[in-house]
Amino acid sequence: MPSNFVHVAEFIGQRIMRPIGQVSFWSYLVVAVLGLGGLGVWHAFLQAYYFESAPKGDVAVSLYTYFAALAGASIVQLTLDEDKAVRAAFQFFGFLLAGYGFVCFFFLNDGSDRAVYMGLGGVFFAVVIWWVANGDNSCLQDNIDPKDSIGGDETLSPSGDDEGYKT
Repeated sequence: MPSNFVHVAEFIGQRIMRPIGQVSFWSYLVVAVLGLGGLGVWHAFLQAYYFESAPKGDVAVSLYTYFAALAGASIVQLTLDEDKAVRAAFQFFGFLLAGYGFVCFFFLNDGSDRAVYMGLGGVFFAVVIWWVANGDNSCLQDNIDPKDSIGGDETLSPSGDDEGYKT
């Protein structure tokens, strides 16, 4: 039996690779997770950089809270997995990200560009964890039969009635 490290690495690899070509997965990620889920970040970003009516520190705080929420929900989702090694690994990742978030929120909340970059780094890692948590989600997979676009079996006569129509 392989070690738990190999097992967890295979688990993560499978979850990262499976959704790459799935339109439903990408659409959900871009529209729901990054677009709507990050609405507070987009608002703070526009206020600080486009309208210049808010401090850059607001962007950093919104990034910190967004990545904490996204990563936290994803890690909880992964810790509900039946596999003990996967649960333990993601509990560990959860503690690491909580520590990163704590340092960012309480020690790098000075409104500097560095604070914004640290928040973007946290969002990147949160999206990776969300990806792993949802990479095997059947609701986000495009389970399409390639024959669906051309119709059913051509050897069967169509059902219905063509009375009153010239065929």
